[in-house]
Amino acid sequence: MHRQLGLLLVSGKAPVGPLESLHFITRAQDLVPYADPGTVKTHVATALVAAACR
Repeated sequence: MHRQLGLLLVSGKAPVGPLESLHFITRAQDLVPYADPGTVKTHVATALVAAACR
């Protein structure tokens, strides 16, 4: 079974660059991961938080 992870930027602004660039933070965009259980949403969020702290 193939599962997909969706990421939604909420702010009315167009996303700029890949998520690892963290531009959504400086643009004050909210990131909302959505998917079925077990699709690494928490892992992706944790990785983005770790990158933001560096």
